[in-house]
Amino acid sequence: MLNAFAYLGFSDIRKIERMTLVEYELRTEAHQLQKIDQQETMALQLLMKRKADELNHKGDKYVNNTVESIYDKKAAVDKVRTIYEPNYEVSHMSTTELKHTRAQVFAKRMAEFQRLKREGKIIPLSERKEGAHG
Repeated sequence: MLNAFAYLGFSDIRKIERMTLVEYELRTEAHQLQKIDQQETMALQLLMKRKADELNHKGDKYVNNTVESIYDKKAAVDKVRTIYEPNYEVSHMSTTELKHTRAQVFAKRMAEFQRLKREGKIIPLSERKEGAHG
């Protein structure tokens, strides 16, 4: 009951008592989705504040130039919706998962490259014949 007063905007105890469990859960989910939107707004405000002075190590490019670079809304929404919707399926990877997967693929390819180089199966560019590499 306290949550209904504190977070769901109720001021009449009779209305809370008439609410079904399904309605309460739906209102709670909606409240959490609203909080996600507020967090995204805060992330955007932070991005805008930092955008003017946060540059890469060379000082020629911005480090964070999208909201997604500092806040993964899709992952947050997926997390809430999977709690309340038993049939909800995450249709594609979140931004964070995608970055992690790309990093894993890169690390795997780099390890393979290093292995092939050690085994002598990759000829260093400086040792290749003229014209073979463009």
